[in-house]
Amino acid sequence: MTASPTTSGASPSSFRPFSEVAYSRPLARPPTAAARAHSTWGIPRTGEECERVLLAAITSTMTLELVAYLAGFLGASSQVWTASRRHRLRNLLARYGTAVVPIVLAAVARAPREEVVDETVDVLILAAAADARVVEQLSTRLLEPHMSGSEDALAEQPSARATIARALGRLHARGATRAQRLSALAVALEDVAPEVRDAAIEALASSSLADRSIAMRLLEQHSHHEPEEFLLEAISDSLVELRGK
Repeated sequence: MTASPTTSGASPSSFRPFSEVAYSRPLARPPTAAARAHSTWGIPRTGEECERVLLAAITSTMTLELVAYLAGFLGASSQVWTASRRHRLRNLLARYGTAVVPIVLAAVARAPREEVVDETVDVLILAAAADARVVEQLSTRLLEPHMSGSEDALAEQPSARATIARALGRLHARGATRAQRLSALAVALEDVAPEVRDAAIEALASSSLADRSIAMRLLEQHSHHEPEEFLLEAISDSLVELRGK
């Protein structure tokens, strides 16, 4: 059975409930027994409580419910979540590999603030370093709705799609996964949401030397029908950057 902060010396009854803090919310779906146990942890108010939560997470079996609980603190605007603790949190989440992808994207969809997006991207980068399948899963989440008509609630959220594009901009792959990544960014470049197109432009601008010609072609083609002036400027800047590589 998964350990709780109580078994690790924490005092979950003294934590603030999720409803009192804007950057974390309870799980949207009906909680399982394990999820209910984790929800009693609440939100740590002191550095000591925060340490207890991190220690309990390290010594517990990483269930989906526990990972979702921890993901609720990505981008936490609280002084108890110091830079060092947030670093440890990101590493804890990244250990969950491909299974962490939908969980952290759900955190972004719930709270699409810049800090949450930035830390989610960092988690995805760390997870991909340990498991190359993360790149494939991220790419597929952008491609599937267009290829098979599949319904993905997360893919419907522009913030989640933009986060995927930003992560793919910092992830490079080989072989079939490389082609899949580039195809996913090409799809994002035509997204209906400007924030997703912006993320795709930025991602393509950071393409490696091997992908430079493809990135330039995609950006040049899209420039002919991009309606937003600020994105046209971003494309122009990106092309200058790519030509200078």
